[in-house]
Amino acid sequence: MEHAFKGPHPKTYDISFRKLVDMILVMDADERGLLIKEAERINAKMRGTRKPCHIPVQLAKADGVHAAVIRNLSFRGAFLDCKIPVLIGEEVLLKFKDDRKEAAPVLRARIVHATSVGIGIRFERIDSRAARFIQKKMNG
Repeated sequence: MEHAFKGPHPKTYDISFRKLVDMILVMDADERGLLIKEAERINAKMRGTRKPCHIPVQLAKADGVHAAVIRNLSFRGAFLDCKIPVLIGEEVLLKFKDDRKEAAPVLRARIVHATSVGIGIRFERIDSRAARFIQKKMNG
């Protein structure tokens, strides 16, 4: 199946990741321990910030654009009320409605689960502008 989305394969080697690994390798055990604790704290905080909501969006995938409603939202992803056939791992674009105050970002995501109730997506990359937009949506 050919996808309409172009870009690097998710398994592509990233030089930034290599630099991070190099930095970690030169840390002593105490520094690595502190880094792990901080990463776990941030991860727990991000997981705990899933907010229930009702946000109409468009979900674009290889077969077209579909209406959907975000039922819960976090910085890592969302759960959508959208009953369309999907493939786990499929790349999608999430398009927010433009609320005229600022241009709404288009977020690249992957399908991570699907049920008869809806679709779970995980965002690929969130830049600072998109993070601010998501924060506004989560705050109501």
